[in-house]
Amino acid sequence: MKILFLCTLNAVRSPIAEALARQYHPDHEFHSAGLIAGPPDYFAIEVMQELGLDISTRESRSFENLKHKNFDLVICLASENSKEIVEMLKSSKLKYELWNDIPSPADMGGSRLMRLFVYREIRDKIKAKVKNWRI
Repeated sequence: MKILFLCTLNAVRSPIAEALARQYHPDHEFHSAGLIAGPPDYFAIEVMQELGLDISTRESRSFENLKHKNFDLVICLASENSKEIVEMLKSSKLKYELWNDIPSPADMGGSRLMRLFVYREIRDKIKAKVKNWRI
């Protein structure tokens, strides 16, 4: 099965999901993208390194660059853009699921420790979903 994880910038949620899915479900093909390609997110890189997974060398991709890859399933992780994404996926005739319980780190402020705490929560929510996922 060929699966795409889609979020806003392809910097936090979708690359985390892609790396975890590859670890827990190596018999499937996983990719990630954003509505637009964003810059690397060093907090996401750090919390994934805590699990021994390196996402530091991956290149951010936009959905536009991948939409013709014939995915079996697209998992939307960007609840803040879910209406836009659903319309885009419907027009592409792709099967999709919405994982709306994964928050965006975009509006988060606070100290480095506070931000890392929130990133770990996001990572761990995604990890629980992916680990227990029945594909």
